Amino acid sequence: MPTGTPLGNAIKHNKEKIKQQLNELWLYAQSIAASELDDTDPSGFDKIDKEKVNQTIEKINEALKGNKSADKKIKQKLNYAKRHWPAALEKYEQQEKILGTQRSSYSKTDPDATFMRMKEDHMKMGS
Repeated sequence: MPTGTPLGNAIKHNKEKIKQQLNELWLYAQSIAASELDDTDPSGFDKIDKEKVNQTIEKINEALKGNKSADKKIKQKLNYAKRHWPAALEKYEQQEKILGTQRSSYSKTDPDATFMRMKEDHMKMGS
């Protein structure tokens, strides 16, 4: 997470990145095995969650299974996605619950605490 970026913005950015990459994987799979995939395009998801990601990855894996022309890098990315994205989305969901609607960040060691800026910026974080 970039320094100075509120956690809420980082979560939104990372979720959008997962949606974009999932859509790219879907489009690739459609170009190779269109007949194996139905019209359930993941780019139409308003809300992305771990179940939808798992279902979409499974559909893509099934469509590419046994397809000799499928790129090995795509299959590696699918394996990475299957292992990491659902857990990341679950973590983001928990962090969003802690943040609620009123906050943009929180302390990971004390979720009830927030960073307070002082007029004298001893930590040099104000500029």
